[in-house]
Amino acid sequence: MVRPPVTGAKEKVSVFATRSPHRPNTIGMSCVELVKVDKLEVHIRNFDMLNETPVLDIKPYIPAVDSFPDAKTGWLENASASQYDMIFSEVACKQMDWLLAVSGFDLKHFCEVQLNHNPLDNSRKRIITEKGLNEFFICYRTWKIKFALLQSAGQIEVLAVSSNYTQEELLPDAPDPYSDKAIHREFKRCFC
Repeated sequence: MVRPPVTGAKEKVSVFATRSPHRPNTIGMSCVELVKVDKLEVHIRNFDMLNETPVLDIKPYIPAVDSFPDAKTGWLENASASQYDMIFSEVACKQMDWLLAVSGFDLKHFCEVQLNHNPLDNSRKRIITEKGLNEFFICYRTWKIKFALLQSAGQIEVLAVSSNYTQEELLPDAPDPYSDKAIHREFKRCFC
């Protein structure tokens, strides 16, 4: 059972009812028209599969991804649309572009997905709160992303990225269990 970030709710749904890429199988997906369900038989049409291909599970139709305007979305009909507009500071953009080029980590996309619904939900993500401030951190691997929640304007401003390692942890002889400290050292040289 998983809690898709698009629902804005805390209820869990089966991973097989979602389009999550984190699945316990390598089964492909195909858009089909569901005609009817008769006990254990699922009747479909308008598919791009060979005849007799087994249908193993069914995922929801998502209008933003698929292109079938008259289709229904199942449990996603109750999901709220985007809650916040995302704003990225110039500093955050430079840091995130650098990290994408150097490591392949797409922190902009990560923020757009993780902060758009219930951005302060600690049960779903690692959030650090700055006491007395309207500034927070969301953690991505060994990185921290600072953001401000501007609820009155319906906006989240992503302010900056920082290493989650201490100075001592970045010393040249310090253990490097994730083999990423060289990137953190270079990041600090470029942006600190």
